[in-house]
Amino acid sequence: MPHVIVEQSANIQKLNAIDLLTKINQTLFATGSIAQRNDIKARLRVDQDFVIGAGHNNQAYIHVKIYLLSGRTLEQKQQISHDVLAVLQQFEDFDANQLEVQLCVEIIEMDRAVYQKQLKSY
Repeated sequence: MPHVIVEQSANIQKLNAIDLLTKINQTLFATGSIAQRNDIKARLRVDQDFVIGAGHNNQAYIHVKIYLLSGRTLEQKQQISHDVLAVLQQFEDFDANQLEVQLCVEIIEMDRAVYQKQLKSY
């Protein structure tokens, strides 16, 4: 835990996913709210079919969903959201020529009492 899902609109080209995901993971760990670096699992999905507003093609988005186990304070969640948004604002390793890109961060709490996880070696 946590799980990070980055969704990007397909009209953003050549986004360096590994670099962005690595920076998000590093930032999450640096907040001090994540106990184990190896617990962070991040992935990026490209949304091929999307409509923003009235469907004008000059709009795009990068939306980060961060799933956290319950128990963190509002201040901790605000800090995580703020810090990850700063990563998005500074990240420029993609092509969004002539696009207005919406940068979003969403914190989603998962109930610690019902979340299950097991490590298994193969």
